[in-house]
Amino acid sequence: MMSSFVVAAHVLLATPAQYYAFPGGIESTKPSHVLILPGRFGADEGTRVLARLLQDHGSVGQGLSVQLWDWTRTPNNKGSGESKGKAGTDPRLLAQELVDRLRAWRSQHPNDRLYLLALADGSRLAQAVCEKLGEPFFERILLLSATLRSDVPVEPFVRCARTGVFNYSSDADTFLVQAKGPAVAGREGFPPGSGTRSLRWLPEYKKLGNWGGHLQCLSEPFIREKILPVFEADPNKAQAVGWQ
Repeated sequence: MMSSFVVAAHVLLATPAQYYAFPGGIESTKPSHVLILPGRFGADEGTRVLARLLQDHGSVGQGLSVQLWDWTRTPNNKGSGESKGKAGTDPRLLAQELVDRLRAWRSQHPNDRLYLLALADGSRLAQAVCEKLGEPFFERILLLSATLRSDVPVEPFVRCARTGVFNYSSDADTFLVQAKGPAVAGREGFPPGSGTRSLRWLPEYKKLGNWGGHLQCLSEPFIREKILPVFEADPNKAQAVGWQ
């Protein structure tokens, strides 16, 4: 049976200690696997909730393992805690390391599916990885509150995803405006015709605990209703809950 592998920037979902370990090789333990790339401040509570819900969601079907590849805790990213996040390396500098680990995993799992999930600054690492891979390596890619500019070339993402690139954005995300400026994919989305699918924040999502702020898409009700369907085998399940 073909496995699935979801990539997102965070750490292996298991014991608390694993959340804070330096990222190592890619490890999948179920027929489906999610790899999460977190934002600049690493595997925070919201990210861990996301990982737990993804794993629980996968347990109902063919099985899903989840890995948080926390790039903020690599030996090259000096510092600790908040200072580490502010002064740490550009995530793109770790792209080759992650590509090497992904290729090593693929050599052992040639027929498995791989999904990539990137949060905030993790999207910059995801972009650099896709540029280096240059082939349909992932089954699907999901970007949440991405800090990439909205006019960045999306071809590397599209080329690397077999069944679609999904981008969530919120024009109520004032943090992104202050930190990155208004023309950011996590706020404005990508231009029409870019070959990506999008979900834009709506006021009605407040009832799901998402008020449009930065990474408020990680509220548990919102994850259950809008994010988990992206990881169904049928990509059209996402369209049924608002992804266009």
